Amino acid sequence: MRPTRVRVLLLVAVVATLVSFALQRTLRSGGHDMPPVPWTASIGLALVACLVYSAALPVRRMLRGGPGARPVHPLRAARAAVLGKATAYAGAVVLGWYLAQVLLLAPDLDVDARQTQAVRAAVTALAALAASVAGLLAERMCRVPPEGPDGAGGVTGPDLGRAGDDVTGEARRHD
Repeated sequence: MRPTRVRVLLLVAVVATLVSFALQRTLRSGGHDMPPVPWTASIGLALVACLVYSAALPVRRMLRGGPGARPVHPLRAARAAVLGKATAYAGAVVLGWYLAQVLLLAPDLDVDARQTQAVRAAVTALAALAASVAGLLAERMCRVPPEGPDGAGGVTGPDLGRAGDDVTGEARRHD
């Protein structure tokens, strides 16, 4: 899996903003109200950001070999990296959606209801940005250094045991 590039995430956010702006503007000009922005959206995105980041912390500890580092199953590390990548992209798309709402509401900020909705959309956009950054960091924390030609590199964490051992250091049974 290739690491996510910040440039690509920025492009996704810009395209999502443009598409969302066009869609919401079309709906608004057709007489439809703007979609509501609940506070739970920003709270949920902030929670996702925290959970994704915390899912990658054990992998980071194991790779760095710091105090209290315990072996992590490779599948768990891969899942944390994929979760980080998915969260980074999802955060960029959600950022575009709510940023488009802020842009559409900007001319009507003198109306209290529109101002409240714009503030909610801006806070939710910031939470989406936080989720995207947390996903990007989580993906980066799960990256294992490549092995060199002499076998150096790879996992630099605690000794994971002999070749027949699994990542917990226990010998596998070969029945």
